[in-house]
Amino acid sequence: MIIFEVIRMALRGIRANLLRSLLTTLGIAVGVGCVVTLIAYSAGNTQQLLDRFDSFGATSFSAGVWNVDERSMLTLDDARALREEVEVLSVAAASIEMGSMDLEFGGMTKEGVSLVATEPQYFRARSVEMASGRNYSETDNLSMNQVCVIGANVRDELFMNRDPLGLELLIEGKAFQVIGVMARKDNNRHGNTNDTVSIPPNTALLEFPLRASNIGINGEVRDVKYLDYAETRIREVLEARHPEYMEMAARGEDPLNIWMVNKWIERRTAAARSMSRFLLVIGVLCLTIGAVGVMNIMLVAVEERTLEIGLRKALGATRPVIVGQFLSEALIVCLSGGAVGLGVAVVACAKMAAMPEDANVPDPLLSQQLMVGALLVSLVIALAAGTWPAVLASSTDPIESLTYE
Repeated sequence: MIIFEVIRMALRGIRANLLRSLLTTLGIAVGVGCVVTLIAYSAGNTQQLLDRFDSFGATSFSAGVWNVDERSMLTLDDARALREEVEVLSVAAASIEMGSMDLEFGGMTKEGVSLVATEPQYFRARSVEMASGRNYSETDNLSMNQVCVIGANVRDELFMNRDPLGLELLIEGKAFQVIGVMARKDNNRHGNTNDTVSIPPNTALLEFPLRASNIGINGEVRDVKYLDYAETRIREVLEARHPEYMEMAARGEDPLNIWMVNKWIERRTAAARSMSRFLLVIGVLCLTIGAVGVMNIMLVAVEERTLEIGLRKALGATRPVIVGQFLSEALIVCLSGGAVGLGVAVVACAKMAAMPEDANVPDPLLSQQLMVGALLVSLVIALAAGTWPAVLASSTDPIESLTYE
């Protein structure tokens, strides 16, 4: 019964200074809400990083050049040389960016679709699976067959509910037979494959000779332990075939960009770790400010209620009862603020998760452990900020308190 009486007196004390109590609760709510939202965002960002890592493959690589003239661009022969000379590669395939083209089927038109000319090995190099049909073969490439593999969105928008396999798709007015549909895949370093059409490179150079632009090489290394060696050998082979790359590198204008998934993961992980530390500092500052605010409010409350404290002690209230009353006030204020802040964080995380994909905002991860931790932090703040004022209140001399003005 004593506990309930202490809580009742604490609630009465809060009601007596309702505005001040609400402002204190708001401060805790803002602090907890910010911390929970930031931590959930950071966790979501890390998870997105891991998902992309899984989608790339642990041993993926790509090679490309920039700031070079047409004569110095990578070629299909460069990809073939990597397959033959870099023994630790399991696959290497060239891809040619053909630009955006218009597609047509049955009176339906889809504009601005990315056309990519890729070697048959490319699908394995990029871990692209077929939802239906097949990938084109080396025979299709050598024979310059007019066949294509389409993305999931292209199938949905042009063919609706029809099976596209075996049907003719017009690419810039030229007929190509659809032989495969790529499985939907959204996490991809170079963009998703859902809105692309792939055709054999020899066919592309025959039908669209003026549209070929940038050529890149994608592939996989046989084992993670060979990644560094593979990067060195890829550079050696390509620089041997293009001596101008070394000349440009000597001038500080290295045109060759070799992207290894492990290096990318290391950089992104380091960036995510730095961001997490930064967010943690912000969170600690928010909660510290909230705790200081609670302590100041409690100290003011002790001073304002000195006469009440003296009267209660004169009537027989013990020190534990006085301590319990003020600690209860701090606990009620802080836990209420923590609950409100947690609710705000849940709403904020839901809003971020509902944002469109092109906003590039990761889905926050709001775990049960994080929510329980938020309430425990509120409890710790209450104990840390309320203990000293409570002890101070219980240690006052009743005679001095009764004569306090």
